Amino acid sequence: MKRLVNQKLSDFYIEGVLQTLSGNRSFVKPKEESLNTLQQKHPQASDDLKLPPTPDVDTSLICFSTAQIRAAISSFPHGSDAGPDGLQPQHLKDCTSIRAGDASTSVLTSLTELVNYLANGHGGV
Repeated sequence: MKRLVNQKLSDFYIEGVLQTLSGNRSFVKPKEESLNTLQQKHPQASDDLKLPPTPDVDTSLICFSTAQIRAAISSFPHGSDAGPDGLQPQHLKDCTSIRAGDASTSVLTSLTELVNYLANGHGGV
């Protein structure tokens, strides 16, 4: 609990600290049955996953930098609710944090390319 509280304090997530301290959380040891159930619900992605090619982005119109995208992501208040797709701002914060290592750079670069692609009128319905 001390580790959780310290982590939330380091992120200035006071509401999370209060929830952690006031909650009746009980921690259980993982069971193999639970692991099997989770693996059935969330199977591994197939190795032959084919992603579409990276779109060509015309940066002459609107071009956001990775620093601007990082700032926009970090501007969400702690505890912000998810959108219609279930993605919470905290998911993006976690994926682009320095603690995510090299993966954070990859995610942030991809998000920046997507935002620039959409901001320039591509991918519309």
